[in-house]
Amino acid sequence: MWRVSDMPVFLGFQLLRDRPGKWWPAIKLRIGAVLPLGKYDKLNPSKLFTDAGGLGDWAPNLALITVKSYHFGGFQYLVWRMSFGYAMTVPISVHGLSSWGGSPSLPGLKGTRGTVYPGCLFNALQGFEYSLTRNWVLALDIQYLHINRTRFSGRSPTILGRSTKPVAPSAEQFNLAPAIEYNFNAHVGIITGPWFSIAGRNHNQTGKFFSWVFALNIYQ
Repeated sequence: MWRVSDMPVFLGFQLLRDRPGKWWPAIKLRIGAVLPLGKYDKLNPSKLFTDAGGLGDWAPNLALITVKSYHFGGFQYLVWRMSFGYAMTVPISVHGLSSWGGSPSLPGLKGTRGTVYPGCLFNALQGFEYSLTRNWVLALDIQYLHINRTRFSGRSPTILGRSTKPVAPSAEQFNLAPAIEYNFNAHVGIITGPWFSIAGRNHNQTGKFFSWVFALNIYQ
């Protein structure tokens, strides 16, 4: 089953460059948004959300990214990265079952209809890469997420004593992504490792997860 998904777009502006022997890091400002191309409401409950392709949110966002490298001799480098990002949200009109929850219309019962106000999101990422040799690199990313509560205004039925309003409390989550990288040459490399959540508050709202990531990198 194919679905069109939301598409993130970004613009980056280099504010400062990393200079060998200097204390300051490279600094980049990134401005972005999400093009809400995917279907997000009027979902078919029998398809168990597989017909959803997005969230319907433009999510304008801003991030500050810093990078600093340290040379220890030979091929041994430590690259340190830190970024802070904040994503705002816009009110989203929903009808029936949506990516945010709610309920479709049922016999004798009107479905969800109203406006979802998603919580804004703060993201902090601390990353390290250490080059062991010309080819082998160890990496670790540590991520912190905070999401404000999601509110709803409108009509949503109560079924079997349970509200179907698409709301959620604020949530926090800590994630880890250790990885190992192998570079065949200066232009081609691979990286792989697990990515998983380790702790949080109400982080079932953000999606407690474990996954394995593999990427092929091609540099110019």
